[in-house]
Amino acid sequence: MIKLKPALLQRGFVEEQTAPLQSASKNETAKKFRDWLQALSPRTLVVYSDGSRSTEGHAGYGYVVHRDGSTVLRDKGRLGPAEIFDAEAKGALEGLKAAVSLPETDRIFVCLDNLATATCLRGTPSDSSQEVFLEFQSLARKYGAVEVHWIPGHADIPGNEEADALAKAGASLPEPADNVPTLAHLRKIARQQPEEAFKAWWEASAPERYRDLRLKATTSCPKNPPWGFC
Repeated sequence: MIKLKPALLQRGFVEEQTAPLQSASKNETAKKFRDWLQALSPRTLVVYSDGSRSTEGHAGYGYVVHRDGSTVLRDKGRLGPAEIFDAEAKGALEGLKAAVSLPETDRIFVCLDNLATATCLRGTPSDSSQEVFLEFQSLARKYGAVEVHWIPGHADIPGNEEADALAKAGASLPEPADNVPTLAHLRKIARQQPEEAFKAWWEASAPERYRDLRLKATTSCPKNPPWGFC
């Protein structure tokens, strides 16, 4: 499949309700969210999605769909070379796809604990995983009754904890065939490789008197340089 180059886009999908994603402390937001859940109609679906990255650097996603406090759908998956940000977006998209397939539904809330991803889902898509964001927004517009909410992670919200566990499990799955690296991952590699190469050169070439002082070389600007700028 041919991947198109990311484009510079205007703000896309805009919810009818444009309240700030985060307007209170983590604990206060979690409590309000749990109270809010109690008042939902049985015809309302809540999608919890999450992304994770294993110690080996594999990115996975997971989602659960709740109706009236119970799980009705759940799934997980793995991405190719990607970052947590990308996995969060993929989890939200797959969760929304699953939710819109269910009958007897009036409204869908997509809830995730990554503020940056939630912001891009609501408005201007990121250039990394741009196709995923655009597909989410297109599906949300087509369905009509979709809202994106930020929720705090690790705050005793069962659906979020379930999605987190699925995302971790998804990161351990086999790598997909269409393992094209995301832009966020490529940027990270572009930052890391020069630093690692310079570190290896320094360890091999540093004068002995510098090694005795255990001085560490860096390609970044020193903090508070004496000349006042960098």
